[in-house]
Parts: sequence; C-alpha cells; structure tokens
Amino acid sequence: MGDGNEGDLNVGDLNVRDLNVGDGNVGDGNVRDLNVGDENVGDENVGDLNVVDLNVGDENVGDENMGDLNVGDLNVGDGNVGDGNEGDGNVGDGNVGDLNVGDLNVGDGNVGDGNVGDGNVGDENVGEENVGEENVGDGNVGDENVGDGNVGDGNVGDEN
Repeated sequence: MGDGNEGDLNVGDLNVRDLNVGDGNVGDGNVRDLNVGDENVGDENVGDLNVVDLNVGDENVGDENMGDLNVGDLNVGDGNVGDGNEGDGNVGDGNVGDLNVGDLNVGDGNVGDGNVGDGNVGDENVGEENVGEENVGDGNVGDENVGDGNVGDGNVGDEN
C-alpha cells in the first residue's frame, strides 16, 4: 500500500485525526478529549474492547493487508472508499458520514504519540477516563501484523 496514508475517511463527527502509525512505536497513546456523551466510558473496560488483532508492530504495514480489521457492517455505502489507490496507499476521501479519521498515517508504522485528538462524539468523556490503562494492550501494538486486517475484507459496505 505504499505510503499507507488513509486520509480523510469521514465516518461521522468522531474526529480521529493525526493518529500516526509509523515505525511501530506506540508512544504515549493518549486518547484525549474524545468526548462520548454525558456518561463516563472511563470506568468501563475499554480494554476488554480489545484492539487486539489490529497488531501494529515490526511487521510491514505496507504489503500487509489491512483486511480482517473489518470496518465490517459500518458499511461505507456501496463500498467505495475514495480512490482506493493501492500505489500510495491512499484510501482517498471515502466519507462514511462525519467521522473524520482524518490523517491516519500508516506511513512508517509509527503509532507515534497515538493521540486520538479532540474527536467529540457527544458529551460523554472517554478522554479523561483511562483508555490507556484499559486493555488496548491486548491489541498487540508490537511485533504483530497490521497485515491480516484486510481493508479489503473489512466490508466497507453493507450497513450503509
């Protein structure tokens, strides 16, 4: 997928911008200011949500298939995720609503500081709750593959 830049995939008002996936460095992993309504998602286990098989590590994000990650039933309409250029890895401007995944750079594999930015999904505070101490850990942001998560098999289609 070349540079692996998946830019401007808008899926609602949840702005997940500037999540840099680079050399495999998970960095600070701050999920700050991601407001999800009036309830606190912090005390609940976001860890058991298990980002698990996302697996960002020493494996190649380039040639690996972002497949079984399964955007699944989120379904981006007729399955068109923008230009879908395999060359530079540009998934184009695929809009799934207003959820801006923005500048999710899969570049060198650096998860960098992992800042999920100011993505507001209502009034609930997920940011100040501990998402870090929750188990995003089983998501193996290490030596595992971002590979087998085929963006192809992610069914960006059915739910519309």
